[in-house]
Amino acid sequence: MNQELFEKSMKQARQERLSDDEKNAIRQSILNFISNNPVRIEMTPRPNSWPFNLIQGESNIFSYKLNLAATMAILLIIAVLTGGGVTLGAEKSLPGDILYPVKIGLNEEVRGWFSISDEARGNWEVERAQRRLEEAENLASSGYLDNETRAVIESNFEAHSEKVRDRIIKFENKENFNAAVDVSSNFEATLKAHEKILAKLLEKETDTRIRGEIKPIGIKVNSGVRAAKESREKNEIKVSGKMRAGIEVSAEDKLGAAENKIEEVAKYISSVGDKISAKTKTEAESKLSLAEDVVADGRIKLEAKAYGDAFVLFQKAIRLAQESKLTVEANQRFEVDVHINGEVSDDDDDDGDRNFDIEDNLDLNIKDSIQGQAGLKAGVGL
Repeated sequence: MNQELFEKSMKQARQERLSDDEKNAIRQSILNFISNNPVRIEMTPRPNSWPFNLIQGESNIFSYKLNLAATMAILLIIAVLTGGGVTLGAEKSLPGDILYPVKIGLNEEVRGWFSISDEARGNWEVERAQRRLEEAENLASSGYLDNETRAVIESNFEAHSEKVRDRIIKFENKENFNAAVDVSSNFEATLKAHEKILAKLLEKETDTRIRGEIKPIGIKVNSGVRAAKESREKNEIKVSGKMRAGIEVSAEDKLGAAENKIEEVAKYISSVGDKISAKTKTEAESKLSLAEDVVADGRIKLEAKAYGDAFVLFQKAIRLAQESKLTVEANQRFEVDVHINGEVSDDDDDDGDRNFDIEDNLDLNIKDSIQGQAGLKAGVGL
C-alpha cells in the first residue's frame, strides 16, 4: 500500500466532523436500538472464595451473558460519535478509494443492525443498492468510471438486489403481502429514477469509453425496474384478494404513510427550491401534485370500503412522491433535469428507458448486456 496515499487519506478522514443533526440522528438510532435489543447481564455469584474456578477455568465472581450484536453496535457508534473521522470520511469514498471497504464493510453493516423490522431491513438493502448506483453516477459524471470500478459496483449492486428479492420472498411465504408490496414499490421507484439519471448522463457523455461503462449498468437497472414492478403488481393483487381480515387497517395505515411522505417531500423541495433548476422544480412539484391526486382517489375508494384498491393507490402515491424527491436530488448532484414518467397510469413506462431497453441493445459488444437480459428472469435480485 502506498504509505503517502494512506497517510493523506487518514489525515483527510480525521478532519471530517459530524454535524449536530447527524449526531442527534445517530443518538436516536442508538436509543431505538437499545430499547428493542436490551443488553442482558446475568450475575451468578459462586461460593468459592478463589478468584477463579481452577477446574472450569471461569471467574467465580460472576459470568456475563451479553447480547453481542447490541454491544458491538453501541461501541461502534460511540466510536463514530467520539472520533469517527475515518468512518465518516469513508462515507464519501468511491470504489478504488482506500476507505471504500470501510464504507461498505463496516459503516453500512452497522447501520443495518439498527433496522429493527424485516421490512426495514428490506428497505435498507434497497437504499444500499441505490448507494451503489449513486457511486456509478458520480464516477461517470467525473470521468472515472472504468471497467474495474464498474465491476465492483455491479457486484455489490447485485448482492443488495438479491437480498431485496430474498426478503420479498420471505414476506410472501409468511403471507405478509403488504410488506412485500412496500419493499417492491420502493425498489421500483428507486430503480426507475436512477435509470433516468443514468440515461441523462449517457446522453451528455461524449467519451465512448465511459458510455460503454454506463450502458451495461443501465441495462441491469432496466431489468430491475421491470422485475420489481412485476413483483409489486403480483403482491398488490394478493393484498386486494387475500388480506380481507386486516385490509381495512392496512389501507388506513398506508394512507397515513402516503400523507407523511408527501409532506416530507414537499418540505424538502421547498428547502432546496433556490438550488435547483426551474424545470426540475416544476417537474418535482407536478409529480407531487399527481401523488396528492392519487391519495384523493384512494380516499374515495376507502370511503366506498374498497380497501384493497385504496391500499394500492396509497402505495402508488408514495412511489410518486419518492420519484419527485429523487428528481430533485439528481438535479442537485449533476445539474441535469431528469423526467420520470408520472402519469396516473403506470402503463406509460412499461418499456422502460429506451436507452437501456434490453431488446434494443443485444448487439452491444459488452458481455454485461447479456447478464442484464438474464436479470429479467432472475427476479428482483437481477
